[in-house]
Amino acid sequence: MSNRSNSGAAKEASAKRGSRLPQIALIWSQFTDTHVDRCNAVAERFQGRAEILAVEIATTSTLYAQFSPGREMGGGRKATLFPGQSFDAIPRWRRLWKCLVAVRRAHVVCLGVSYGEWDFLLLCWLLRLAGKRVILTSCSKFDDFPRRAWFELVKAAALSCFEGVPPFAAAKWPRFGEFG
Repeated sequence: MSNRSNSGAAKEASAKRGSRLPQIALIWSQFTDTHVDRCNAVAERFQGRAEILAVEIATTSTLYAQFSPGREMGGGRKATLFPGQSFDAIPRWRRLWKCLVAVRRAHVVCLGVSYGEWDFLLLCWLLRLAGKRVILTSCSKFDDFPRRAWFELVKAAALSCFEGVPPFAAAKWPRFGEFG
């Protein structure tokens, strides 16, 4: 009799694990109100269909120094990987490892950190090789530089780990509509 109840308990536990919602992770170097708005929009759109994980790498950064820190999120779960630290002062290998661990359960990972940060480009390749959907949600700050064909070809190959690059308006993220 105890074997049956153990077997039943195992099946029940397995069913509970299987009923977990898929996870969408959004990563930024530091949160500002704009990032919180994006996370809230995704959480609202996928309410009941996906778990939202908002990953803030550090509490401060040079890039967002002039912005106020992001307010509290209304939906999803926020994780700050290096609280009280500056994004720019954290060694790249530590950022890479902590991000990889933080988003290991995610089905879809949206990267808001520049692909010019090699540790995040490597992160995206590792995630893609692990079968995750990886979407770039940051924009190039260097569109006005002269372009060279050979460089653009190399860049296209390096960025082929990304499944898509949606516009910033959450309502216009077409790839999200296909999720779940």
